[in-house]
Amino acid sequence: MIRRESIKFSVIIPTYNSEKFVGRCLESIINQTYNCFEIIVVDDGSIDSTVLVVEEMTSEIPIHCVRELHKGVSNARNIGLEKAKGDYIIFVDSDDQLNPEALEKCFQIIKEHQVDAVFYESTVDESSGVPIANKKYAEGRPKHFYGEIIDGKRLFVESILSGKYLVSPVLYAVSSKIIKQYKFPENMYYEDSVFTTRLLLSNEMNRILCTKDKLYKRWTRAGSITSEPKNIYHYKSYNKAICHISDDIIKLPNCSERVCLITLRKMIITCSNNCALTFNINFFHRAIHFFTIVRLKYLKFKFFVCITTLFPALLKAFDKQNELLENK
Repeated sequence: MIRRESIKFSVIIPTYNSEKFVGRCLESIINQTYNCFEIIVVDDGSIDSTVLVVEEMTSEIPIHCVRELHKGVSNARNIGLEKAKGDYIIFVDSDDQLNPEALEKCFQIIKEHQVDAVFYESTVDESSGVPIANKKYAEGRPKHFYGEIIDGKRLFVESILSGKYLVSPVLYAVSSKIIKQYKFPENMYYEDSVFTTRLLLSNEMNRILCTKDKLYKRWTRAGSITSEPKNIYHYKSYNKAICHISDDIIKLPNCSERVCLITLRKMIITCSNNCALTFNINFFHRAIHFFTIVRLKYLKFKFFVCITTLFPALLKAFDKQNELLENK
């Protein structure tokens, strides 16, 4: 546990063809009211002037810029984690911003409460005309979490049950001793779902404080990963994410079957909503594919996943019925 007056943050920014936005992003970090931090930019093989913009800004403040071949955002974040020397890690997307007091507020919370992680909220700017893909990020986490110190497993379970599970890695600051033990899975979308879930389910995440402060500003734009049309690769990636997370949940001590089923149900619905309606894929082929890749310990969970993947409409109806019952 860090016990000193000054805590150093490592702010990791993966970039790819971000010449129009990365300057704005870096300015928001340079202008922080708390100044004990390092900036690590990992460029994922940009073919525009992103690196030049970053290098020009090194005259204002030292920026560690790492240039890589194009291997995806997961690889860039993993390299950033390897290079980071700070006590706490923060991720920022290159087209977003940190609010000016973000690091100072995180520092105050860490110093006062001696927590492993600070989870904060965000604002969303839709002035580009592109709506946010996931409205949950505008709504925030369950309000009863605010100001309370909880462990990662409880945060995961109660967020799942409330339907407000936020997985984005840009919405938390975590002790480097903990977060450096994990890596973002590569060669897939929805890698943040796997990474954040594993982080929360780890035995080290014992003291988390959720604040209602909106310390992060998300910008929506055309051409971003969240706004791009979904295709078969997105669908297969979500399948992989469901497999990774379901296996991790099954291993969780004292995790009820209800939590397992609700988690799987919500993930499959998300997959169906986000992916299945945007391209033509045979339901039977999808179920067979799912059955072959699911590695669940219990056959009943495997059966549940396959049936609900084959008939997503039944799952949505079942989920809607549960919501009605819970709201009575």
